[in-house]
Amino acid sequence: MEVRPVHSNDELTRFVECQRSIYETDSPRWTLMGEDDYQVFYGKAAGVAAQGFLVTGAGRVLSRGAAILNRQHLKKFRDDVGFFGFFDTCKDPRVIKLLLGAIENQLRVWGCSAARGPVSPTMNKYPGLLIEGHEKWQSPFTSWTPTYIAEIVESAGYKRCKDLLAFEVTNHQQMPHLFTRTAENLKRLDISIRSLSFRRFDEEIREVWKLYEEQFRDNWGEIPIPEEEFVTIIHQLRWLVPRSFVQLAQSERNIVGFIVAMPDVTRLNSIPRRLASANQLLREFGRVLRSSRVRVPLLTVHRDYRNRGIDAALVASVWRECLRRGVECAELSWILEDNRNMLGHIRRTGATQTKKWRLYEKSL
Repeated sequence: MEVRPVHSNDELTRFVECQRSIYETDSPRWTLMGEDDYQVFYGKAAGVAAQGFLVTGAGRVLSRGAAILNRQHLKKFRDDVGFFGFFDTCKDPRVIKLLLGAIENQLRVWGCSAARGPVSPTMNKYPGLLIEGHEKWQSPFTSWTPTYIAEIVESAGYKRCKDLLAFEVTNHQQMPHLFTRTAENLKRLDISIRSLSFRRFDEEIREVWKLYEEQFRDNWGEIPIPEEEFVTIIHQLRWLVPRSFVQLAQSERNIVGFIVAMPDVTRLNSIPRRLASANQLLREFGRVLRSSRVRVPLLTVHRDYRNRGIDAALVASVWRECLRRGVECAELSWILEDNRNMLGHIRRTGATQTKKWRLYEKSL
């Protein structure tokens, strides 16, 4: 059994494609990532560096992981924290500790005094190990990890850093009281709720990014996505996310809040793009658009308009559109465990907590 860094293109290909072989005997499920999620290893993630590692033995890959240096995080928080991610491993504690040791050594070389994770490669994608809710579906850009990984990570000296929560609303929760109350609040505030305009798509997306950047910059551990990257991601999702699944709160002059519901795009990650036929991709795109499940990854309201019911109005509006399209359940995630204001609003909608992810940290 040995651990070695990933350097060559062949090794990187093996790193990307090894998940199935890692879990074939220990877990029927794992975090299913798409090819686009590995851009950091090709030098295409601004301000983020990653070094991958593979643990091999008995002629196969036993685990994989990466040491991650996020220069934007270091510049903002000045805490010398490095990260680990892309973390997939078999059940053998020796394998996991060997992998973590290699990652920790790389972080020390980079000058980090603590390791935190997993994130892959930032807080915006696949943060944390799943602690509760293993029976639920894996929603887009969230992680599904076997229970044994958290147990062994804890035995290697990692402590709980922060919990992230998910809540679920089902089509049995029509929320008529919420629709009525929020309509009254909006009329009094002279705020309207509307769908994203495709005619002014680029202009509105940049206005949404500006609001996102301003409101998320103070969140724990949050590094807002750069504007051009944000715009590129939205353009890529444009044909998969119905226009009515992006709802905006509009004052007389500005967008003051927004919410995004994302269909279940995880099924697309199982298709190797270079091998898929055009007809196969089109069939899967059609299934995504008809998905009965959505995830709400983004919900924000300008701080000057908070505590006025606008966030509840956005939830009610997008849920109405989801019901109209036959959606059966919506997951709201991630919610920081100590975001009491948001937790209060979500619970008043009747949503129930269904999942918990945990970020871990260890001093080096």
